[in-house]
Amino acid sequence: MRHKRLLKTSGNWIITEVPTGVPAGSQAYNLTHASSKKLIGLHALRGPKSHKRWSFQRVSQSGAETRIAMWQNPSLKYHFENNLFDIHAYQVDRDYLILPRGFFSVIWKSIQERKLRPEIYDSDSFAIVFKAAVATWGSDKIGADDIGILCGWMLGRARPPAVEGQKAVNFTLEDDYEKIVFFEPETGEFMVCFLIAVAFVVA
Repeated sequence: MRHKRLLKTSGNWIITEVPTGVPAGSQAYNLTHASSKKLIGLHALRGPKSHKRWSFQRVSQSGAETRIAMWQNPSLKYHFENNLFDIHAYQVDRDYLILPRGFFSVIWKSIQERKLRPEIYDSDSFAIVFKAAVATWGSDKIGADDIGILCGWMLGRARPPAVEGQKAVNFTLEDDYEKIVFFEPETGEFMVCFLIAVAFVVA
């Protein structure tokens, strides 16, 4: 008797059917990360759920796809066009899990509240702490290795003629995966960014 039957391999995930030992029409499926071989879930289709339609949706983007979105963003493209950093330093072969906006908000609310203190705990501190909180959330909630969570960190300066100082924000992809969206880690709000990137990190 075969204990597993390979149904489909999509990107880095393998879906396998597991026999349930109950009458036909009841199936269970394992979702396993192809590289790390770690099981992320057992999804059973039986009983009251056996008549429902199930669908799988991609929730990640490759590093190359992420870079395209970054290139098109007005705040970030200046760096690409003027070769202000080594693009090869960014791991274009890595897959990034794209968290919906709601997950960013939940993670932000879990961080201990802090007040802005010039030089001691300023905007870059907020952005770094939030990025670390996203990584901690991923370590606790995601069973598979070898996939990143897209939560960039950007230090930007105001566009002329404004003379405001530098500010740090986080960024990810919009829910359509085509555009960069910025996150203000001090207030927990998504925002339209009018800054020009001085430096940024994607990891």
